[in-house]
Amino acid sequence: MLRLIIKNQNKLLFNFLFLILFLILSVYFYKSFFSMLGNKWAFWELFVNYEGGFIKRGILGEIFINLNRSFGISPFSFFSPLFVFLHSLQIIIFYKLIYPYKISKLLCALIVFSPALLLFNFYDINTYFTKDNFTKVAILIHALFIVKKVHDKNSIANYNRFLNFLIIPLLLFNILNHEHQVFFVSVHMLLTLLVNYNYGGIKSFTSLKSYLILLIPFLFILLTPNSFEKVGLINDSIRVFGTKISDLHAGNINLMIGQVIKWHFLKMPFYNHNVSDFLNLFVCIILSLF
Repeated sequence: MLRLIIKNQNKLLFNFLFLILFLILSVYFYKSFFSMLGNKWAFWELFVNYEGGFIKRGILGEIFINLNRSFGISPFSFFSPLFVFLHSLQIIIFYKLIYPYKISKLLCALIVFSPALLLFNFYDINTYFTKDNFTKVAILIHALFIVKKVHDKNSIANYNRFLNFLIIPLLLFNILNHEHQVFFVSVHMLLTLLVNYNYGGIKSFTSLKSYLILLIPFLFILLTPNSFEKVGLINDSIRVFGTKISDLHAGNINLMIGQVIKWHFLKMPFYNHNVSDFLNLFVCIILSLF
């Protein structure tokens, strides 16, 4: 028995790390069915819908509103299982992606408990209900398929079907769910280039032609005017849930960018960040772009 344990110690330790992780997160999963984790801004953002016409970030809230009206589904009955699924899916995919490296105990421990990866939304519980999770899941699904299913040039046809019928529709949804998905399309494009250049596919940027369709929802978001009237109609539709979306949704994308600049770069009431915070963010942006 002892010999068997020693022989499989890397596998046992690896599984133990993820068991601890799951037990920790299961407490938050349970709480999420009965209360709003963190402050209200991320949870209320989920209620943006198309009650006043097309508006950025509205598709998920529109799905909920229709389910609520048709079947009486409550916010926690819809959003809580959805985010438990999203967080759990990230854990499962991470497990499968780093399992081959289980012999590197320190590396695995750092990945599992890093505040920048699986535990980001739990170190900062205010981000538990953020729509960023859809973006992260899309990248992980894409990576997992490549690792598990793409091995030689015969896999290119299967990869292209996977890209066109799963990843592209998922990215279309994600852009309508939150426009910041546009900035992470480059990650998917890089993965597509990786597959084509290494497994006998099209060795040029023409392999990225499937992504052109993503310009449609993005341009639609940029060109569709928003207004306080739209925001008012949305708030009327969700008042029964005790929620209210921000007036920032009445502006265009320039207003949203301006709000980010105010939040991170200025020191004023409600925007209490200082020069040190600005430098931290600036360095993070430069490293991320690099």
